[in-house]
Amino acid sequence: MSQRRSKRPHRKSAGTDGVDRTTSVNRQQGETRSRRPWIVVGVGLLALFATLGWWFGLFGVSDRQVMHWQATLSVPPVDSGSAPTLVKLQDKPPGHIGIENCRGCHQDKYDSFVKTAHFQSFTMADRLAKLPEASVVHQPTSRTYSVENDGDAQWHVETLLDPEGEPISQTRRRMDFAFGSGIHGITPAYEVDGWMMQSPLTWYAEGVGWAMSPGYEGNAHQAFERLIVKECVFCHVGQAQPDPQNELRFRVSEMRISCERCHGGGQSHAEVMTALDEGRDTDVEDTIVNPANLSRDAAEAVCQQCHLQAAMYVNATGQDVWDYRPGETLVANRTDFAIAGDGSHRIVNHVEQLHDSRCYIESETMTCVTCHDPHHRESPTERVALYREACFQCHSNESCGVDLAVRQDRNRNDCSECHMPSLPTRDVHAALHHHTIGVFDDQGRPRQNKQSGPEGGLNAILNQDTLSKAEIDRRRAIATIELSVNDPAFQPAQDVLVDASTTLMQAVGEGKADRRMRNALMLLADQMEQSPVAQQMARTLIDEPDNDALRSIALEILGTEAFKAGDNATALDAFERLVKLRQRSNDYYILALCLRNAGDDDGSIQAAETALRLSPDFIAAHELLAFYFQDNDPEKAEAHLNAAETLGRIQTTSH
Repeated sequence: MSQRRSKRPHRKSAGTDGVDRTTSVNRQQGETRSRRPWIVVGVGLLALFATLGWWFGLFGVSDRQVMHWQATLSVPPVDSGSAPTLVKLQDKPPGHIGIENCRGCHQDKYDSFVKTAHFQSFTMADRLAKLPEASVVHQPTSRTYSVENDGDAQWHVETLLDPEGEPISQTRRRMDFAFGSGIHGITPAYEVDGWMMQSPLTWYAEGVGWAMSPGYEGNAHQAFERLIVKECVFCHVGQAQPDPQNELRFRVSEMRISCERCHGGGQSHAEVMTALDEGRDTDVEDTIVNPANLSRDAAEAVCQQCHLQAAMYVNATGQDVWDYRPGETLVANRTDFAIAGDGSHRIVNHVEQLHDSRCYIESETMTCVTCHDPHHRESPTERVALYREACFQCHSNESCGVDLAVRQDRNRNDCSECHMPSLPTRDVHAALHHHTIGVFDDQGRPRQNKQSGPEGGLNAILNQDTLSKAEIDRRRAIATIELSVNDPAFQPAQDVLVDASTTLMQAVGEGKADRRMRNALMLLADQMEQSPVAQQMARTLIDEPDNDALRSIALEILGTEAFKAGDNATALDAFERLVKLRQRSNDYYILALCLRNAGDDDGSIQAAETALRLSPDFIAAHELLAFYFQDNDPEKAEAHLNAAETLGRIQTTSH
């Protein structure tokens, strides 16, 4: 799903005397992106982002009132210890029956499958308490993260330290869920107010232990503000259903990846088999899918739905990843794009690596299950023999250039150790087998050339011959624009960007642009500071049904532009709607300013306090509250001013 790239500039002051009843704010220079030949990010917009503290996500405040300003907040802290409600196993999608109903007839497959990594990829948090306690110092942001076990519960605690090492604020969350099988790692998550949020800490196997989660290594990470949406859990849970009131929320209806993720809904199959057992006829069509009976592309799609994750994907019009159904090819649902020339080794890029292998290219039958049995978890010894047997379908002992005795002594004649070596990944603390089958050089790089594709552009990883030219152009244009806006590592050539934008603009002019196309144009116009175009596209998105993810971005743009223009009524309406769709500290802070401008001081105070509850280091929110409390509650005002001053010193020291 398209999102705006998180920009986390320094938190700056809103003014020495707080914020008056205007929409003016002090503008300070924040973080900037690299300037592009035709995309110029103006300093005015970036300065506004700096002042408003451009963050994503959700923070919590400690339920132990250890910090002075936290103890003075008038609104009670969010309860982070209530029972999670986001797992509703009875709410299965139509046509699905769950693994326990498959078990009755397939007990042997069930007994084997529950031992696999797929089955363990998402659980409740009980298993976390078996992991050791730890403390992790994140030096770039002057934070300490600790893991505390309390019986069957595990708590993750963030403590923000001043330059002298004294605590300023503390955030404490009880973990409710665990992502990952544990083979390479486990990332905890928690629920608050109906949202699923990720912890900044991940437990890594292979001797690493607790460390920062992927994406948290630098000085601009999201702390406890990273929201998990249903696209994020696609590859970890069996089924997830969106909240009908807000698609950015969801409930897990089947915790485990199991039978129906690969074979399709089992209800019709169960009905047909029951009728046969009872000796009666039925008109029900058995729609169960056996991947062994599918074409190569459709069979591989069953695995690719999760094990293909490149730089960007674009769904077919009106679909999301959850609309994929076993039996289809993946390109019927989406196209995954890789940045041309990017040969990096990541946690999930097995498919693009395999497709770059001579073994795969020259075979008509090779798929994931040539080497992997999805129903069985092999022991290390079994795995060596299984992989070697797969290789020997085309090769032999004699075809290897290394003497057999040497191979036996070196690695038990394990073909994969040399030709698919286990290498460190770029994005997590884990080593995984490289899936480009071949000969590797001394630096661990496959000697065959990586498919380059158009210079400065994107490669579609899977064959798109079944799609129309218009759909191919649509998906590539959306991917090019959205990735250029959201990923500073993607530096497309100017003509590639021009072609992409032209495709989208022509579709708008012809009245054929779907909402994802309009969203891409909106992001591009916003990036280029073409406010009228950005607002025009945003207005087309804010009232479309089943569109909460894009609606939130559109409301953000409309509200921010209205705020800058002094149109407080429009800005207030946008941010009042926005805080109902998502929980981000910056949204509440701007809402506080809008309410202040509208004369609603009580509402403004509550919104500013919520911003701090979500993000304790929000300097401008501290200063706004100090302004409010300076006359009637000097102690509270002083607490917020002291916090703001100390946070400012941290920023000066860190940057």
